[in-house]
Amino acid sequence: MGLNANNTIKYKALTDSYHLELEVLWAHLRPVRLPRGYPCSVSGTVYHTLCPNGSSYVAMIDYLSSLLTTMEGRYPSCGIFLSGNFNQFNISWLQTQFKLKQLVRIPT
Repeated sequence: MGLNANNTIKYKALTDSYHLELEVLWAHLRPVRLPRGYPCSVSGTVYHTLCPNGSSYVAMIDYLSSLLTTMEGRYPSCGIFLSGNFNQFNISWLQTQFKLKQLVRIPT
């Protein structure tokens, strides 16, 4: 799993946000141009296996909830992007709690 960014975009891997058991990567991005009101963006890339009710599901919910709370406090006013392969992972609670907007609506 990886996170790709154009070589003109300043970025910093957020290694303190890694999880030993979950496949998640985070980066702080500072492109030259951003929409007005956004000083930076934070991008998280997730891969969640097909286990809708197992321990990895609970671990992922707990991890994302905790980390998104941390990111909102650490990088106020920054755009937060959460992308990846969630398979059958239900993110509706996270969408409501953190005001996330689903952009992809069909399987890719």
